[in-house]
Amino acid sequence: SNYPECEWSSWKRPLPNPCPNCQGLLVQKNRQWAQCTECEEQFLLNELPAVDSEPETQKPELMTA
Repeated sequence: SNYPECEWSSWKRPLPNPCPNCQGLLVQKNRQWAQCTECEEQFLLNELPAVDSEPETQKPELMTA
């Protein structure tokens, strides 16, 4: 368990997008909204830009037989 080492937790799900205003952590506020944990600005989830989950250089190559 990381309980003694962890200094921050949240009940809200973190999102891969950084905050468009301050680059802080975005969390899912509800089904439609995201909220920044730093500046507390709110954004519609469907208006956030898509984030590639893996950088291009780390994607595995397909092997062919």
